[in-house]
Amino acid sequence: MTLPNFLIIGAGRAGTTSMYNYLNQHPQIFMSPVKEPRFFAYVNNKPEYKGPPLGINNLERYSTDLSSYKKLFSQVSNETAIGEASVDYLYLHSSAERMKVYIPDVKIIIILRQPVDRAYSQFWARVSSGMEPLTDFFQAMEAEDERMRNNWPPQFHYKQKSFYASSLKHYFQLFDKSQIKIILYDDYSKDPKQTLNEITNFLGVNNVFEFDLNRRYNSPRGLAKFQFINKIRSSRSWVKTTLKDLIPSSFLTYLRNAYNSLQFSRRPSLDKKLRKELTSIYIEDILEVEKLIKRDLSEWMK
Repeated sequence: MTLPNFLIIGAGRAGTTSMYNYLNQHPQIFMSPVKEPRFFAYVNNKPEYKGPPLGINNLERYSTDLSSYKKLFSQVSNETAIGEASVDYLYLHSSAERMKVYIPDVKIIIILRQPVDRAYSQFWARVSSGMEPLTDFFQAMEAEDERMRNNWPPQFHYKQKSFYASSLKHYFQLFDKSQIKIILYDDYSKDPKQTLNEITNFLGVNNVFEFDLNRRYNSPRGLAKFQFINKIRSSRSWVKTTLKDLIPSSFLTYLRNAYNSLQFSRRPSLDKKLRKELTSIYIEDILEVEKLIKRDLSEWMK
């Protein structure tokens, strides 16, 4: 049975969903049909997280046992690169040890984003999904320590998931640096074609393939205008599952886009003063990341 030979491990809200979908276009690349299976984060140990009423029960599916994880790659044929994308892997350090056991030669892709911008985007992803009960970013950051003590899942760890240095050190200690590709979100946003060219070279597949970059994935949204509709949409039921199986994916995408355009306001911009104040929390970590990846991150500190 096949296991992946490359992983996109984070950081969350740094373009990993777009990367997953773009790479899935390439004929020499097979991507797991489920994004975020989180196998290496929770091998044989499905998490029992707590949180808001609509929280963990509505987050993506987990594949915590080896047999169900292998099934995700059962359709692999002659693809050269076989991968999946689970952003908890960067944050939860035990993931790295498990990768070392199961797939020691794996290639690892990490996308890093300015810490406060990443946290703010993650916060609004939870708000717009109807899972985050607070609509004030600063309040959510202030509530994080208590939430972690109460065992809320990583999807609500806005502040902590933006500290990258310890995670990078851990991966560099376990894997050869030649196995790890670091991408900066700013570079990826400015020139996705160049970034994907670097990734295809890294994965050893045809680098003259023309990716369709017209579609944006997981775009930031604002507050839902009708929260009760959003909560119904976020809930899970056999009716929704059945409809997803019956309705063509292209039509589902059309309906989803139409719904989003009517339902969501624009996400408010992060207050510049607050951004500066919160960035100060990360200065020491940013300086450490600079040394680890040998890149100038002064723009992150402005």
